[in-house]
Amino acid sequence: MKFLQFFPLNEKVIPQNTNSLIFTVVLYLVICAVLQIINILLSWVPLLGGIIGFVCWFLGLYCAIGVILAIMQYVKK
Repeated sequence: MKFLQFFPLNEKVIPQNTNSLIFTVVLYLVICAVLQIINILLSWVPLLGGIIGFVCWFLGLYCAIGVILAIMQYVKK
């Protein structure tokens, strides 16, 4: 699958291995949480807040797609 080269965390997901899936999903959620904290802390700066908000939105979308692809990798036979 060509998408896996853009999502290196998903290469660690072993099909039918729940622990590898949970580890990957939790890692994506931690990344999203850290990004939201950074967004909250820096959103009050006028220009930087807008840029950080866009970057956090884009990386949040990246993490959501990563979770979906991790689940697809998990159920692959």
